[in-house]
This record gives sequence, C-alpha cells and structure tokens, in this order.
Amino acid sequence: SPFYHVQFVFWLQKLAAKRELCLGRKENYVHKLQEQGKTMKNSHNVHYKRGFGYGISICLQPTYFAEVCDKSYSGFLGAITGMVIEFGFTLGAILALPDLLGTTVFWPWLHFVELSPNILALILLPFLPESPKFLMAENPILNRKLAVRSMQFFERQNIDGQLEKVLQEIETEKVSLSLRQMLNKPYLRRGLFLASVVQVAIVFSGVLPIAYYSTRLFIKAGASKPLAAYGTVLMSLLCFNSALISCFILDKIGRKSIMILTCTALAALNVAFSILSTFHSQAWSSYLSIVVVNLFFVIYGLGPSTVPWFIAAELMPQKARSSGIMFVMVVQWIGLICSFFIYDALDRVLHEWTFLIYALILLSCTFCFWKMMPETRGKDAVEIMKSLGFDGSNFDDNGRDSETITSSM
Repeated sequence: SPFYHVQFVFWLQKLAAKRELCLGRKENYVHKLQEQGKTMKNSHNVHYKRGFGYGISICLQPTYFAEVCDKSYSGFLGAITGMVIEFGFTLGAILALPDLLGTTVFWPWLHFVELSPNILALILLPFLPESPKFLMAENPILNRKLAVRSMQFFERQNIDGQLEKVLQEIETEKVSLSLRQMLNKPYLRRGLFLASVVQVAIVFSGVLPIAYYSTRLFIKAGASKPLAAYGTVLMSLLCFNSALISCFILDKIGRKSIMILTCTALAALNVAFSILSTFHSQAWSSYLSIVVVNLFFVIYGLGPSTVPWFIAAELMPQKARSSGIMFVMVVQWIGLICSFFIYDALDRVLHEWTFLIYALILLSCTFCFWKMMPETRGKDAVEIMKSLGFDGSNFDDNGRDSETITSSM
C-alpha cells in the first residue's frame, strides 16, 4: 500500500487535480469489474489497479478541496474524506451481517456495492470545475474566465482579490519541491513533521486493538455471536455520526484544538481500558469496558478520523504538497503495518497494560500539537507558512524561492 501512494506525486505533477481524481475512479471501476467477473488470472495486475485507484483517490480528495474551496469552510470539505471513509466502514459492517450479505452465497455481491460509488463519481466529476490554481498556473490570461467560474461554483467571495492571491501563490511556488528539498527547509520540515505526527496519533491511538477486542467484550458480557456483530455495527454508527459532527465543528473549534482535546481524551480512555482489563474476571468490568469502547469511538470520530486526511494539504504550500502528502500517507500505511504486528508482541509481554503504551504515544503527540502545531483554520498558504517559521528571506523580488530555482538548474 505505501508504494501505491508514492506514484501520487508523479501523477499530480502531470495532471490537474480533477483529472487525476477521475483517473483514480476509473481504475477503481476497472478493478471492481475484473474482480466481479472473476478475471483473476493476472492477480498482480488487478491488485495494482486497485492500489493505483485507491492511492490517487485518497491522496487527491483533500488536495482538490484545499485548492478549490473558500478558507472559511475548508475544514468541512476536508473532513468529508474521513467522514465518507467512516461511512464506508459502517455500511460494510451492516451489509456483512449474516442476515444480509454476510453469507457464502451472497458475499460476492458486496463487490457491486463497492462499484456503485465509483460509477457515481465518474458521472459527477465531469461537472465539477477544475482547480483555479491549476488553471491560472497554465495560462493566467486565457483561463481567467474558467478560474472565475470555478470560484463562483464554490460560492467564493471577493473573487478578484482571491485571484490575485492565487497568482501570488503561483509566483511563490513556481518550482515543485522534491522530498529532499523539503527536508532542507526548516518551515517545510516542520510542517512535514507535524503532519506525520498527526498520522502517528491516529495509527497508534489504540483504535485497531480496541476494535479487535470489541466483539470479545460483547460476548463476555453475555451477548451471542450474532448480537456481538450488531454491537460492532453500533460502534461503527457512533464513529460515523461523530465524524459527521466533526465536519461542522472543525471550522469553529479549529484543527489544533480538536486534536489536542480528542487525543487527550483517547489517552485517558486507553488508561481506563487497561485498568478495567485487570478485572476481566468480574462481570461488571465487561459492561464498563463496553461503555469505554463506545465512548472511545465517539471521540475518535470527532478528530482523528477526519483531521489527518486533510491537515497535510493545509500545512504545506502547493509546491511541496504532492511530495508532502505522499510521504505522510506512506507514514500512515507503514504505521498501520507496524501497529498490526507490534500489538501481538506487546500483548504477550505486557498483557492488559499494553494500552498504556498507546496512551503514552497519544500524550506525546498531544504535546507536539500544543507546542509546535499552528492553527490552520481560515488561513491561506502564506499565513500558514509564516506560522511554521517562514520569513521570506530565501525569496527573490518576484516571490520565487531562489534556493529551489538554483537547485533545479
């Protein structure tokens, strides 16, 4: 999976945001048709197409929204990616119930369910406008009308003033930065570090092992296996509803504040879960653990399920966005792999105290957010760069990064 996100950099630099998003949906569409048609002779080809489409779609949606939407509701549109992912998990949990498609006879029809959003996206994407920044970067004279229409489509205010800001950002970001060049610049290095810390917070929040424990907890509390499956659906519904709420509160509370609050609460719940696990022989501890698990997913949906999907696009300017998002998504996938394998090893050694490790990681990430992370709510790219420590000293009279230009020659 990390490999599939690396190719995002190449395609983002070659294609416009909307075109690339459409390309990713087409790859998903082809993959689902091949999977359902049982044309699995060349399985490597099918899995590559699946990864190609998913890698582009997941990385590109927050990038597109960051470029086209007004800063006053960028959090709402950015959080949609995480909210829709939670909706997919919830829908999958419901459809996989034994009463629906979770049987040996009906499970292949789940592929058609996965196919439907890709078809819908392919129908709707041609009607979406292209990114104003891409249009103005290609030809600011010929494409000005198209850029104005794009801003009008998203109901952006003060269009002339915003077009001037777009042109200023384009002049500042003439040359795309590689990952090595990003690491050489303190303000970009700081943004990359903070975006990676957000991914570490979501991966090592304890959500994977707690989700793994959930079915066992329901059974231990006296529920049958079918009823335990419905309990898992309830958790998914709670997380989805919280993610939906977060879409509306992110632009009011702010990304930094909500990550600090939710990560602190998740750390406390990890500690509570560890303490309750020491009383596993007591019936009351199972019921309290179920309450803790459900509360965990409610809080997880408010911040960690949505913010990580778009914060990297906000913390990095256009010239570094493709390389930065690629790196951050690779960090997330590597973290998921590590979390999957590390948990079993920790559980064999620490047993019920394993979740204290997740609590310590969350508190460390929270400290980084508090000390280093700027608030990106309502700010444009230049303001965010200044918050990260950019002083403009390396830029020439035209606003272009002289170090980047020199290194690219």
